[in-house]
Amino acid sequence: MRVLCAALLLLVGSGAGYLWLRASESVVDASFKSVRIGAPAEATQVRHSYRSNPASTQSATRRQLIQGRAYYIKSPPLDLEGDALEFVSQRLAAARGGSGLASYEIHLRTDSCRRVMKPGDQGVYLAYAREGLGQQYMRGVEKELQNCAKLLSSGDLVDENWLEQAAQQGEVEAQLLYARDPAATLGTLGDLLADPERALEYRRLAVSLLQRALQSGSLDALDALGNIYQRGILAPKDFSAAYAHKLALQQIDAKPSRSAELAELRSVLTPAEISSAEVAAKELRKTCCI
Repeated sequence: MRVLCAALLLLVGSGAGYLWLRASESVVDASFKSVRIGAPAEATQVRHSYRSNPASTQSATRRQLIQGRAYYIKSPPLDLEGDALEFVSQRLAAARGGSGLASYEIHLRTDSCRRVMKPGDQGVYLAYAREGLGQQYMRGVEKELQNCAKLLSSGDLVDENWLEQAAQQGEVEAQLLYARDPAATLGTLGDLLADPERALEYRRLAVSLLQRALQSGSLDALDALGNIYQRGILAPKDFSAAYAHKLALQQIDAKPSRSAELAELRSVLTPAEISSAEVAAKELRKTCCI
């Protein structure tokens, strides 16, 4: 029963937890020109050569260095136009050979096809309609259905967990997305109820992958872990750990908006806990960024 309750808490909490790093999908991008239905915001630009080394030059070009080894991921949208099966086939050998980048791009394409097959989200449509783009949105849906037809009929390629594979292969963008997209791994409520142990395994792996990303210098991972410990979604709530991660981030990349959050966390900690967290923040900076 405890396992089932924890699994349900993850499913319910993930709806709120999903907001820690992801913008609402119902918001229309002001730069919207041609609708690419189903493509998530984290998609990255097309790369045509793939390596099994997670620290490849392709990955490095998508990193905005802040100081030392510390960086944020900054990626323009991936072009998902054209036949989805052809897109996947071009990357399949590289993905099987260990390229996290190829596996990640396959995930983005297959996920786009899965999304377009789901029942329509009226809120998303209305958001586009308010901008006078309702008909264009629907044309985009129809076009994406055509682009995905062959891939969806291929079966196994769509069913594989390319996101988890990419994350395990060391692709940092995949590691970040894995932690904030539980549905990609856990599926529906029915899937979760049938195997609640998977939710606990997912939580452990998601945190582990973020810690791996942090060790590479990812400030996105540092921020995400702080949010996780603050909100208790993927790990037990730990305000001291949350403060340490948020403080380390502020010391590396100071933002005025983060000061109030740090003050709020300090208010629930004892002087001893604050002192311990400050030491932990120093160690986190050494781990990720120096």
